[in-house]
Amino acid sequence: MGNDCALANYPGIYTRVTSFLPWIRDAAGIPLAAPAPPEAVTAVAVAGGRVVVSWTASEIGTFVVTSEPEGLTCETTDATCAVEGLQPGSTYSFTVTAENVVGTSTSIPTEPVTAVAGTATVGKTVKQATVFKWAGVPVRSSSTMKSLTPLRCKGLGKGIVIKQAGICRVSVQTGKSRGVAVIGAAA
Repeated sequence: MGNDCALANYPGIYTRVTSFLPWIRDAAGIPLAAPAPPEAVTAVAVAGGRVVVSWTASEIGTFVVTSEPEGLTCETTDATCAVEGLQPGSTYSFTVTAENVVGTSTSIPTEPVTAVAGTATVGKTVKQATVFKWAGVPVRSSSTMKSLTPLRCKGLGKGIVIKQAGICRVSVQTGKSRGVAVIGAAA
């Protein structure tokens, strides 16, 4: 007894062949399909040529945010990610895909957003030194600046007054060095 496989004439000895794969999938949470795409994807420009992208997702996994153009990416397991290295003044859209061991979800692009060098609120004055810093141009006593979007921002003494929400562009010059500061103005 116990030395042979179960035969019909050996009552009481049984063999059961089974697969533990369904149990392992349930216990370990192994997905059976690619994840659903993230929803409610939004993009908000923040200072320093960065855009923060956020979304909601029904499943936990890895998320990859990709910019268009340039294809800059960030990867996270959270529901928010900051894409860095964007060119202030350039307009981007972003896609978010969810990934798991089975595959990658589809994605829908965000509304376009313009990357900015800095941010300010309506009614505030941005100092001249800050505007020049955002434009990447040194400031001197002979430096000049001019609003390229006078409905949104206006030069006032040694600064720029934010008049309206949106994108404010300011041309700056010190000697032969020129640049444009792109400021995101919020209400």
